[in-house]
Amino acid sequence: MTDKEREQFHKAVNLLKEDKNVTLNKFDILGNVHARWSTAAAAHNGPGFLGWHRVFLLMMENALRQKSENVTIPYWDTTLDAGMSKPYYSVIWSEQFLGTGGGVVTKGPFKNWTTPHGLGKLRRMIYAQGKLMNHKDIKRIMKKRHLNDISFPNANPKNNIEEIHNQAHQWVGGQMRKIEHSAYDPSFYVLHSFVDFLWEEFRNLQKRDGVNPNMDYPKDYGIASHSPLAPMGLGKLVVMDGLSDIWLQGIQYSPRPQCNATHTDYSRYNIRT
Repeated sequence: MTDKEREQFHKAVNLLKEDKNVTLNKFDILGNVHARWSTAAAAHNGPGFLGWHRVFLLMMENALRQKSENVTIPYWDTTLDAGMSKPYYSVIWSEQFLGTGGGVVTKGPFKNWTTPHGLGKLRRMIYAQGKLMNHKDIKRIMKKRHLNDISFPNANPKNNIEEIHNQAHQWVGGQMRKIEHSAYDPSFYVLHSFVDFLWEEFRNLQKRDGVNPNMDYPKDYGIASHSPLAPMGLGKLVVMDGLSDIWLQGIQYSPRPQCNATHTDYSRYNIRT
């Protein structure tokens, strides 16, 4: 992602935050969608997690494009930072990217943001709890071939992409620690863009091996809100709709950057076009 593209993304997010033509503002009202039980019930703790968040990510991207026509949500490849001896020094938590990570966000594109419902200033407490998704996590997930094997209620915790992503939320801390508050921090969207990238990679492996990802919904789906025909809480969509290929029509993820101790590529943000 070029500096210009990154700045365009940050600007569009701030323009949504400043747009008060709706209750709260257009950024926070989308955060409310993620917080509401009527929608969040189909979004967490079950196999509908990935499809629900794919649709939600597209909703945010479309909102951003009302402010900047060509903007796209980048993904944050957490494995790059997970491999660092001191991940809290990552460029991600600099003024040029997501801003500071140790308490109230005082520097960067989202500095001094106020979050709704009495939550106060946007805060983070990186590295205090949880862990970032790493290469071993992803390798274990990519060895599986069915949604049932990587999601609640049946997946081994080591292969459960939702559980592993939960740990990344904890790692960022602040508003990101709790489901009902997390989408008030822009870091939510770049993390979920990476989760979505990984799911698409998983789906491509399914197709390669003869599994239809559009129909690969577990028979044992756990709680009723994750039933295939349960309402998603997003318009008239049902949970099963989240598996459709339609949501990625016209969207392509760029390859993950390759960084290690001898090959340094500090372009931490990658994009979907």
